[in-house]
Amino acid sequence: MEYSHCGNSGLMLPKVSLGLWHNFGDTANFENMKQLCFTAFDNGITQFDLANNYGPEPGSAEKNFGKILKEDLGVYRDELIITTKAGYEMWDGPYGNWGSRKYLLASLDQSLKRMGLEYVDIFYHHRMDPDTPLEETMGALASAVQSGKALYVGLSNYDGKTLSEAAAILKDLRCPFVINQNRYSIFDRTVEKNGLKKTTGILKKGLITFSPLAQGQLTDRYLNGIPEDSRIRTDGRFLKESALDEHRLDQIRKLNDLAAQRGEKLADMALGWLLQQKEVTSVLIGASKPQQILDNVKAISCAPFTKEELKLIDEIVLEPMGGAHRDPELMAKTLRKNLTDRMKYLRRFTPEKLIARRLNRIMRYGEYETVTAAEAEKIRAEAIAARDAAKTAKIAEAKAEREAAAKTAAPAAPEAKEAADTKETKPAKSRAAKATGAASAEAAEKKEAN
Repeated sequence: MEYSHCGNSGLMLPKVSLGLWHNFGDTANFENMKQLCFTAFDNGITQFDLANNYGPEPGSAEKNFGKILKEDLGVYRDELIITTKAGYEMWDGPYGNWGSRKYLLASLDQSLKRMGLEYVDIFYHHRMDPDTPLEETMGALASAVQSGKALYVGLSNYDGKTLSEAAAILKDLRCPFVINQNRYSIFDRTVEKNGLKKTTGILKKGLITFSPLAQGQLTDRYLNGIPEDSRIRTDGRFLKESALDEHRLDQIRKLNDLAAQRGEKLADMALGWLLQQKEVTSVLIGASKPQQILDNVKAISCAPFTKEELKLIDEIVLEPMGGAHRDPELMAKTLRKNLTDRMKYLRRFTPEKLIARRLNRIMRYGEYETVTAAEAEKIRAEAIAARDAAKTAKIAEAKAEREAAAKTAAPAAPEAKEAADTKETKPAKSRAAKATGAASAEAAEKKEAN
């Protein structure tokens, strides 16, 4: 294994790191999790990347990794880089999401407890928060370091402009900010479009890329269609069948042909393409089998790329899409589904401006040039209506629960009422009796006097 510095910091990371986003939740086999970690560590992969919500269920990846640490890997703690994040929804209510100080620090405490650790090596804010002051979020990261619960901090899914602003704040706080984590692959060039990659280089920070194989698209897995045991068939949350249309399959086959000409597998070439960019510190791989880790580690020995090869890769991937991809009706349908998929976690308190921002972001970095402004506005209105419907449903649900609770308590009501009536009546009767007795005594005294 080879190791690289995170920008100009003293921290070194392996060029290939293991991500626990998939295959470490409650639905996965624990013995297989152990073998994945052992294989990684035995081959020089010292960084294990987690987040509070990795699962399923959220938190289960940290819990399972904590068990592996306790049983086996914990004795090597000083040889490991363990990272976690907070920023996406972790628990219900307004304090279990985004970037507030309350959420981030509470989440870190929970993560440490699940993993049985006193500290993590890197604590990330998982995504930009448009509704929390950047000073508050960065202040929470600095507090994590000051309290000894994190050694370094990182930012994930930020763009270049926000990264620059955040870095300035963290510098003023003397907080050791060393790395960015973003999605980046031959297929996904968002960090090139939004300034993140360029700004990372200017600021001399590290960059670790997740989904470097585009959820398995940049492998030989889908060369001949979609296998029945593939992630698309068995999970489908992050890679949709609609993504692997004929245009994308044609791109994959052309890239595979280029890899073959280089004497490599497509996955090796895709990882090597990232590692030979000066801004990239490490690539985060996921694995369901130990052999996949062994195969991916070979990428550090990937042959250098010629200018002609780099140009050909760009031509294959960035060539204009035609046919069905330019059909306005189809693109509007795809955009609507994309927005719906990304908003499933939103609660009734999600502000309308956030819905609009999310839609704009999807359109900006997606290939939706044929979607009209009117259609986009219609989709935005549908999203807001869905939010309002969720709010109404929640209110109705709460009302139904109150009514059910009232009915459960109803049988005791008549008895309680009778007891209350008895309690209220007794003093009244006693007062009446006293009054009658007093009147009789007075009449008797008058009769005797006469």
